[in-house]
Amino acid sequence: MVSTKSFWLIAYPLVLAGFSTPLLGVIDTIVIANTDELTAIGAVAVGAVVFNTLYWLFGFLKISTSGFTAQALGQNDSTRVQMSLFRPLVIAFDE
Repeated sequence: MVSTKSFWLIAYPLVLAGFSTPLLGVIDTIVIANTDELTAIGAVAVGAVVFNTLYWLFGFLKISTSGFTAQALGQNDSTRVQMSLFRPLVIAFDE
């Protein structure tokens, strides 16, 4: 049985990654705001939105790969661990 402590030890890095991605745009905007150039602030804001959108659009690769890898590791199947990486890559680069 999985304890609450072991669950949070596993989930903490994923939660931290989820919070840190949008913070990149905030930090970039704060740094560029010190230059007092409005076009630079706008460019950073647009770039942050584009980056965050692309990051979350391709998030299915991260989540699906994590799930398949966890199942394969639980079964001690090294071939399935490797295939859990290659299958999403093939799907991503197929189009």
